[in-house]
Amino acid sequence: MERIVIIPVGSVDPDIVNTISIALVETFRCMVERAMTMPLPTISYDSQRTQYHSSRVLNVIRTVRHKDFDCALGVADVDLFVAELNFVFGEADVSAGTAVISDARLLVHPQRFPDTPCCLDRSKIRRYSQREESNCLVKGVNFHAKNNTADRDASSACGKTI
Repeated sequence: MERIVIIPVGSVDPDIVNTISIALVETFRCMVERAMTMPLPTISYDSQRTQYHSSRVLNVIRTVRHKDFDCALGVADVDLFVAELNFVFGEADVSAGTAVISDARLLVHPQRFPDTPCCLDRSKIRRYSQREESNCLVKGVNFHAKNNTADRDASSACGKTI
């Protein structure tokens, strides 16, 4: 049976972590454990963008991942980005068995992030966490929102509709 560890990164709402945990168990029929909260890596913060570089956060998750687990999913509540995009919901590295997702743009007011395609509810957080972990487990595809195609890209990336 697959074992996934959820690592809260920074100040994450415990209800969000519980929602994600339940979704992963239901989707993958796996064991899920919650690790201690890790601080946001200061090296990942870009003061010009006022965002955190997801790849750098992912690298830190990779270094703290316990070998007892098949995959590690970092859950953050900060705005993430990669150089090519304005923002990302998450990123996965299949070879390392790690992924990071953020709820910052899933539970926001449009005034805070006007370039976000939509405001999403907790059911969407469940879906995005399942998809990001699917990417980690199945293909390691970077999950991103570009031209509002996140749902279609993620569904095809993990090979099933969630």
